[in-house]
Amino acid sequence: MKEIELIKLTERLISIPSESFNENTIVDFIADYLSEEDHLKVEKINNIVYAVIEGRDRSKTLCLAGHVDTVPPNGNAVPRYEGDRLFGLGAVDMKGGIAIMLKLALTATNPNCNLKFIFYPREEVDNKHNGLKELYSIDKDYLNCDAAILLEPTNGYIEAGCQGVIKLRVYIA
Repeated sequence: MKEIELIKLTERLISIPSESFNENTIVDFIADYLSEEDHLKVEKINNIVYAVIEGRDRSKTLCLAGHVDTVPPNGNAVPRYEGDRLFGLGAVDMKGGIAIMLKLALTATNPNCNLKFIFYPREEVDNKHNGLKELYSIDKDYLNCDAAILLEPTNGYIEAGCQGVIKLRVYIA
């Protein structure tokens, strides 16, 4: 099993360009990274990586999912450190989450339940292009699970979708 340091893995992921509709390189990296592990069943479907670990209780399934694309770079394509903090395109949304998913996929070798990992493209663009919709259209069973966690950065708050949402607090005096 690979020795995994999350910060270095996140830095590596940031260094891989993955602007929406150009996710091929990062998808290939993720598929290759996971394919070396015997406890994982890994499938690459177009630009989606789908991996499963069979758990001790196969009647329950937890899905962890995250998008692999980023918005266009804006002077932040190269990862950099300020002290012990890592900055770069997608560091928070979503390459830090992808690094966590990769570490979990490699280290959760005997989970209580089945674990599904879905790394999907085109979340940062119009919803009609979303890779989860593509996966669903190929076979609904890919998304069949008892619970799902999307590793979007929400500071611990549950988000019911955020594309185009504006949250306001209005005070009337």
